Amino acid sequence: MHKKIKILFDARQISDALDDKSASRSGIFFASINILREFSKSECADVAAFIPFGSRPQFLEFARGAGIEKITTLGDDFNFIKLAVANVCAYRRNLPRKSAWKQAVGAVLIILRALEKIEKYVFLAANMIRKKFLISKFDAYFSPACMIPDFAKRSRRVKCFLLLHDIIPLLIPECSNKDREGWFYDMFDALDARDHYFSNSLATKRDFLKFSPVLSDDNITVALLAASDDFQVCNDAQHIGRVMAKYNIPAGKKYVLSMCNIAPHKNLIFAIKNFMRFVDQAGADDVVFVLGGGHWGNFMSVINAECGKFAKYKDLVIRAGYIDDADMPALYSGALCFVYPSKYEGFGLPPLEAMQCGAPVVTSNTSSLPEVVGDAGIMVDPNDDGAFVAALMKIYSDSDFRAKLSNNGMKRAKMFSWRATADKMLGVMVDAIKRK
Repeated sequence: MHKKIKILFDARQISDALDDKSASRSGIFFASINILREFSKSECADVAAFIPFGSRPQFLEFARGAGIEKITTLGDDFNFIKLAVANVCAYRRNLPRKSAWKQAVGAVLIILRALEKIEKYVFLAANMIRKKFLISKFDAYFSPACMIPDFAKRSRRVKCFLLLHDIIPLLIPECSNKDREGWFYDMFDALDARDHYFSNSLATKRDFLKFSPVLSDDNITVALLAASDDFQVCNDAQHIGRVMAKYNIPAGKKYVLSMCNIAPHKNLIFAIKNFMRFVDQAGADDVVFVLGGGHWGNFMSVINAECGKFAKYKDLVIRAGYIDDADMPALYSGALCFVYPSKYEGFGLPPLEAMQCGAPVVTSNTSSLPEVVGDAGIMVDPNDDGAFVAALMKIYSDSDFRAKLSNNGMKRAKMFSWRATADKMLGVMVDAIKRK
């Protein structure tokens, strides 16, 4: 048996979003968590998870459940005296203005602030030494999204690997928020020809090659993502009914489901406007449109401004918000269909999750989505109103066609697995380390 390669897995994004039930739990989060799970099961790798100092206890609980025994922490932005200063300041503010005790605490605060300056440099020096010692124990550093840190890149021993998801901030600038997506720009600016990259689709690989002069066809490997095994067909009508009630979906109604935010490239306004056209043309008073996922605060006002008929049909549009992970299979399984007319996706996990749960899928024929859905769903031009309405009409009116799409989607979904994704990545990593 070959010697196992030792991998330091950057789990910072998992740790940050593990207990955050909001839009921050995006496709990147779910890709990261599933790849870490599969890496930890591999017989060719010995994996340690790297998380921030003082990370949430939820990660430790997740790690135990996933069989990840080795966890290492580094505290770049943390020092103990700085925390003490903050606590003493808060305590001093609550003391009487001219009390002797307040003056004594003030004197302690002066000493602590002087020590804080000393500790800052001592802590940074100690952390640099610790990082150098830590990374020397590993053969590879793997980041599922974020920039590879300097302490890994500087090591001659370690080979660095990074998963590329999409290039939306550069391709569609109007969808970018530099404050929220600063991590992307840090990652992109730090791309290095000496490292190796995985892309979540062929479309993503082509986009990165187009925008980055330091990348080449040889140092990017396509590793398609997958849907979690938790996404399975739910045939329990009572359970589906309970989940529908939880998210205020009227009993006895059919529903078209969408899972996304209102970012322009997600094309959600297009979907809602054409759902209303479908209701008009089909006389379909037994169907509602369910929106799952994180949405902007001005969501309803944007839709009202964009959709002329929204006032008439507003009761048919249900804003379900964030959906608990455990409820997703039932929600997908009970849907008349799942719609995802996005103009650009690095991979597009929701359509694959929907197909795995047996939901007929209507999606776009752009970017990576044909790689995911293939001929198992209805692919439309995301600017073609008529094609989208026709797709809804066909699914609504033809139960045999709806069943065919469902079966084709489930078959297609079996072509993807996190085990296959991880095996492909690990194979590349082992070969690269042997060559080095």
